[in-house]
Amino acid sequence: MTKKDYDLIAACIGVAFRAANNADKVQAIRDVESRLVLEMELDNPRFDLDKFNSRVDYWLKQHGGK
Repeated sequence: MTKKDYDLIAACIGVAFRAANNADKVQAIRDVESRLVLEMELDNPRFDLDKFNSRVDYWLKQHGGK
């Protein structure tokens, strides 16, 4: 996967967080995020979780996130 792929995934997660309207939905998104992160770390040993989380946060802020 490329940085562009990781950015796209982070953007999708950020938008999903914004759309979540209750704790169950937020937890479901967190579960998907955790599973994706595990796979991305396996795919790329240099995967940077902090950078990825900052991209998710960026999308939340850009799109009126919680």
